[in-house]
Amino acid sequence: MKKKKNSRPEGAQIDAIFCVNGEMLENNGEDSYAFSAAGSRGMVAAFDGCGGIGARRYENFSGKTGAYVASRAVSGAVSRWFDSGEPDEALYSYVCRALSVCDQHADRSTSRMMGSLGKSFPTTAAVTVFNVTDSCVDAAVMWAGDSRCYCLDAGGLHQLSVDDVAGEDALSNLRDDGVLTNVISSSVGFDIHRAYYRVDTPCIIFSASDGCFGYINTPMQFEYVLVRSIVESESIDALKLRLDELFRDCSSDDYTLCTAIIGFGSFEAVRAYFVRRLEYLEQRYIYPLENGQTAMEKLWYDYSAGYYCYLPKEPPAGPDGI
Repeated sequence: MKKKKNSRPEGAQIDAIFCVNGEMLENNGEDSYAFSAAGSRGMVAAFDGCGGIGARRYENFSGKTGAYVASRAVSGAVSRWFDSGEPDEALYSYVCRALSVCDQHADRSTSRMMGSLGKSFPTTAAVTVFNVTDSCVDAAVMWAGDSRCYCLDAGGLHQLSVDDVAGEDALSNLRDDGVLTNVISSSVGFDIHRAYYRVDTPCIIFSASDGCFGYINTPMQFEYVLVRSIVESESIDALKLRLDELFRDCSSDDYTLCTAIIGFGSFEAVRAYFVRRLEYLEQRYIYPLENGQTAMEKLWYDYSAGYYCYLPKEPPAGPDGI
């Protein structure tokens, strides 16, 4: 697919990096996050502790669930790996060491026994590490589970990771709530997939747990609420508040959106950049969908070409793991 060159400030750089995070139960949220920026290099990552299969509680961890502990242990491991500057292949070892520490300190007598489908310290991960050059962003995407890595630019929203879910595509995974086929855990083998992309600037790179996108009916509506929030916010702080309110109101889960804004130069430029995209989304997808003029499946078929434009026809190869 040919990429359209975008206008941008000379010497594109990381304009802002931030996280929006909320929990359903205060002090018991099972999401976690990590983000960092140093010069032209940055990282945004989201983690979703799997509360169903990781509901076991550990007295040695203040009665918290394995899912709660796992998301934080793995986010810490990812931060240490990023700071170390070691190659991407080393991430798996950092994660395994963190899970090993969880196992070593876990008590064996718990308030809730693990069923046959349970796993020890399970969590998803969606990690995007990027390096900004004068003309593009080189992104390394690493993930396990159904948390997602994304890019947002003038061409729309693009998914950069492939859901580890037994479903047909991003829309069916939202509608059918498919079974996870791969999550990070200390009790079973897992893969951390890797994929590499080159993205034109300016753009927005973000990682998100399913509490952000899983309660919005379609990917095009998810893009719409993101772009509308950007255009209608007066500042980065206002955008963060608006997104927090949006996810808190529509989600029935913990939510995490870790975001890097790259190559715009100012937030005013970000807003102006997405005005035309907002108008296009409204006319092409949102109004026809809300008014029942066009079937959702037809709109999704049209939208999905751009949404999947970075992904190969088959899931990316090169996983680590057992």
